[in-house]
Amino acid sequence: MIGAVTGSLAAAVMKKASSPKGNAAVVWAGVLLTAALTALANQYLMPLPILNFMLSGMVYSAIFANILDEAKLESVMKYCTPVVNACFTLIILNLGAPLDYHLILGAGVFTAVYIIARAVGKMGGAALGAQLSHAAPTVKKYLGMVILPHSGVSLVLTGIAISALSGSYSQYGDIIRGTIAAAAVINEIIAVFVARQGFRLAGEMGRSGSSAAAPAV
Repeated sequence: MIGAVTGSLAAAVMKKASSPKGNAAVVWAGVLLTAALTALANQYLMPLPILNFMLSGMVYSAIFANILDEAKLESVMKYCTPVVNACFTLIILNLGAPLDYHLILGAGVFTAVYIIARAVGKMGGAALGAQLSHAAPTVKKYLGMVILPHSGVSLVLTGIAISALSGSYSQYGDIIRGTIAAAAVINEIIAVFVARQGFRLAGEMGRSGSSAAAPAV
């Protein structure tokens, strides 16, 4: 609800403005407003369970990104993307630095279950979604392969889980920490090659520009 309200407000302001830099400032003002409202809700409305800042921000950005026309959104994000990338890098460093990679050897069966379940979910979900949306056959066959590599989101969620399991349940936090650390290393070694193979089988390797993208669409 918070993200929907702030995202709609930001989109309404940006639709009336014409300056890309001004609209970028609106985006960041909306980010701060979303974070402030989420913090206030955590403080005064529902201290337990706490609201997730990342989810509030995801809804906020999804709302205004789908309301604005593509040309305006692209002009705005040209100024926002470098800052987003820098912030994302800081988040990953902050969450990844405490991970003890010695736990990789002890993760064992949990890592195997996580990697297999994640791969089945990604590939099966992509295939099912492509089937239901009548997407191109290449999407149904190969999209799951190209989305296998890990992203920083898993580290964000790991940090949230470890914080939630602090205290009496810290041993479970250690299991999660070791599992994700091991899975991230293994996936980034294996899944990158799988993703490359998926792009190659789909015929997307080396394509660039609108003329190359048209046949794929």
